[in-house]
Amino acid sequence: MILSTDITLSGARIILGYGRRWSIEDLFNQLKNRWGWKETWQQTRQVLHRWVQILSVSYAIPQLLVLLNDAKVTYLASFAPWRLKQPVTAGRIRQGMQRFFSHVNIRALWNPKSGKFGPQKWPFEDECHHKMVKAA
Repeated sequence: MILSTDITLSGARIILGYGRRWSIEDLFNQLKNRWGWKETWQQTRQVLHRWVQILSVSYAIPQLLVLLNDAKVTYLASFAPWRLKQPVTAGRIRQGMQRFFSHVNIRALWNPKSGKFGPQKWPFEDECHHKMVKAA
């Protein structure tokens, strides 16, 4: 049984509308499970805007690299030797980038004191700063 709040629609029109719903279910699945929207429900607007920008850029880079059609991009996508004769796709570039950046420890760049990402301070930085201030 399929119900509709619009009583002017015919039964066939309701079923057609319901059938279109499934074409967007994959989008919602991707947003929730692959893009990390499941964890964003209790965030500020600023955090959500930043998250969307980061995700958009991370999605766009492999897509744009496919269009570049460069030898370096082909090398990046050549992690699977049995696929060398197949066309370079954004998925293969993404996997190549994952392999390339797998040693980068992003969490080490998080500074919990300031709440920002950036390189941690070296122990001697404060000393150098104080010497420069005294010299000036």
